[in-house]
Amino acid sequence: MILVYLKDDSPYKEEILSTLKKYDSDYKVVGDNHLDQVITSIFSSEEKPKQSQEFEDFLFLDTMRPEVIQQFSKELMQKGIRLGRVAVRTKNNVSWTLRDLMEEVEEEFQFFQLREKLYDVILHPDKDRLQKDARYMHLMSETYALLENRTTAKKDLEQAWSLLEKEKLINKK
Repeated sequence: MILVYLKDDSPYKEEILSTLKKYDSDYKVVGDNHLDQVITSIFSSEEKPKQSQEFEDFLFLDTMRPEVIQQFSKELMQKGIRLGRVAVRTKNNVSWTLRDLMEEVEEEFQFFQLREKLYDVILHPDKDRLQKDARYMHLMSETYALLENRTTAKKDLEQAWSLLEKEKLINKK
């Protein structure tokens, strides 16, 4: 079964649900009223979602086979839908509350978004400034080194982003 949390104002709600139906996937739509329930208990719950406003769109893939997950993801991407908040069943996370799992996935999502933004900055530098400004070159090199180190913590990436903003090397978004 798949747990589907779609924000009330999600522009992708119908597309995601119709794509799930196409794959004959057994799914259950959940809402904010399910957040404090343990994942395993949600599967057997008859409770209908009341609203979904606390989190962004999210899928918990419990029984979908890996090859089907890839096909499903590919089809969503072809429709312009990129779901960044997805979890698959592990022996540990099925005993978590939906809220705990979604918070963990959100933290991971934000980490990868930050990495993506930093990569974008260093992959599109001001080439003239790289040659003329030693500080600029140093900050770009240090940021690159942080990104290449797979053990770099989120707080270190956040500090790098803040420093780049402070030095006016990036535009605030």
